[in-house]
Amino acid sequence: MSIELAFFVPVVAVMVAGSIEFGRLGLEQVRIASAARAGAQYGVYDLSSAGDIDGIIDAARLDADDVTNALTVTAAQTCRCPDGTVQACTISCADGEYAPLYVEVSVSEDVGLWFSFPGVPDTVTLAANSSMRVR
Repeated sequence: MSIELAFFVPVVAVMVAGSIEFGRLGLEQVRIASAARAGAQYGVYDLSSAGDIDGIIDAARLDADDVTNALTVTAAQTCRCPDGTVQACTISCADGEYAPLYVEVSVSEDVGLWFSFPGVPDTVTLAANSSMRVR
């Protein structure tokens, strides 16, 4: 009985540690995706918000409760034609209409693992993007 237990306990311990890490990384991914969406939502409020890149970044950080600035947040305005080509916002597309304005927010974070596993790096990079149309 004790020999079986000696083999069983380490296997279960590794499975529990892996489950904890997997759940924690999933929760962090949800937090990062929510931050990207929050930044984009701030940017689509109106045209002046779409140009407020610092405000978009602050909104993403605020949503993620990023007090240590651990997140890498980038935001940009782009104008894309219906065929997907990126244009200057003052140039019309092939159909003669101006390209719709989008706010794009990218958020990433290097998350350190609590447990070390053979063959797995000590940090994992999680990332999320959000793109919303302003006009």
